[in-house]
Amino acid sequence: MRIVLIVFFFLLSGSWFSQEKYWVYLTDKEGVEFNPHTYFDQKAINRRIKNHVPLNHFTDLPLRTDYQEKITHIADSVFGHTRWFNAIACKLTPEQLSEIQNLNL
Repeated sequence: MRIVLIVFFFLLSGSWFSQEKYWVYLTDKEGVEFNPHTYFDQKAINRRIKNHVPLNHFTDLPLRTDYQEKITHIADSVFGHTRWFNAIACKLTPEQLSEIQNLNL
């Protein structure tokens, strides 16, 4: 009986149900609205001005919500994102990865 349970455990933990962690990099931030004066506090705005950093830089824009929704709908779990790299971290099966790769994101 123990051997059957051990074999069953290894089958379940094998490649049939395997998931990997991926960063899904998005292509654009077109149509995203961003107001740095409501997003940043005054100290951050002053620091950017002092260091000649633009207030409305591409990397500060949030991710497109329609892209996030599509990935969230496909992925088993989304566990992070970064607006600076325009990417979403998620766990995907090989089939889910293929489906996301076929999207134009």
